[in-house]
Amino acid sequence: MYSNDPDVIIVGAGVAGLTAAIAMARQGMKTILLEQNPQIGLKIRGEVINKIDPLFDMVFGSQLPEELIDNVYEDAHYYSPSCQNVAKRVFKTPKVNINYRSFIEELARIAIKNGVDVILNATVKQLIKKGQEIAGVEFERFGVNYRLEAKLILGADGHGSALRGLAGLPSPKNLQVMLKGMAESVKCNAKRLDFYLLADPPAVLWIFPKSSDRAEVGCTLWSPHAPRQDKEALLETWNKNLKNHPLFSKAMTRARFLYFDFDGLPLGGPQKKHYRSNLFLIGDAAGHVTAVGGSGIISSMTVGTIVGNRFGTILKEAGKISEDDLSQCSATIKQSEIGRKLASERKTAKMMRDILYKVLKTPEEIDASWDKLKGPIEDR
Repeated sequence: MYSNDPDVIIVGAGVAGLTAAIAMARQGMKTILLEQNPQIGLKIRGEVINKIDPLFDMVFGSQLPEELIDNVYEDAHYYSPSCQNVAKRVFKTPKVNINYRSFIEELARIAIKNGVDVILNATVKQLIKKGQEIAGVEFERFGVNYRLEAKLILGADGHGSALRGLAGLPSPKNLQVMLKGMAESVKCNAKRLDFYLLADPPAVLWIFPKSSDRAEVGCTLWSPHAPRQDKEALLETWNKNLKNHPLFSKAMTRARFLYFDFDGLPLGGPQKKHYRSNLFLIGDAAGHVTAVGGSGIISSMTVGTIVGNRFGTILKEAGKISEDDLSQCSATIKQSEIGRKLASERKTAKMMRDILYKVLKTPEEIDASWDKLKGPIEDR
């Protein structure tokens, strides 16, 4: 069924895990990818990304394939809580809405073509330890338990990472609870992203069109400013604005959902400690998400590529991964262009939300300061 002596075990077949697997396999590493769900790309994720990125050439061998693109955007509107004011951001780099499932299935196809063994319905239960070192994982599949050992384990299993908990590593800071759905019959401008800031409680609604009447929509409560950050509070906020928001409610009057679920969004920036004796966390599991917009596709793929290339080279040359190798790889990510961007966005996001909800607070105060607030938004 799969190699019983892999060089690398990767847990989680999202964009971070798949991209790391591709990089590892291209380095000649025997790579096994474990995914607990019965299907890759089961949930929708943030689907708005830059159309052009050097990363795509490395992963796809070309720029982003056109068949993976559902829509192209020209600008974004950010509405104040009163909806009396709007910041209009014109995109300097083209933004596109991708078909996430097609996108991730293409990554899986590339991974498999390069020799990665993908195992679905595999739930990790325990870490295998030899002394103080993590040597592998125990996982359950259709009621049968398996043991796999490897020279390196990469955890790419999301913000609720099981591997992180088993290894005793800290959880990402500032985890936001989020509602996300895919809806038909939405009244929207197909070429524009819409964000509706809320003040009571502090939150944001959004509409990411896939066409003139189909869109990804959602809501996030801003922690720690919102008094409650539980699912019930989020659902109350969603239902209230679905009915009463002056703009969002009109856009959603006839909307019907194809997908609707809760999720989490780690907006506290990269974790300082995300590795331990042959185990290394990437993607949402390690907080590799941009804190301003909450996008994690490009950042997670970039980190996955960095990690796959670096550890693949080390394993080819040395045959094992040392604690110093883990530390240096973490430092490489931090010092890279994407690492600097993640750190910068963490500071910017905290500053913007503190000004909106800690200093100004009310819709009236936010409107009075809107001319100063909209500048940084429109210039991004």
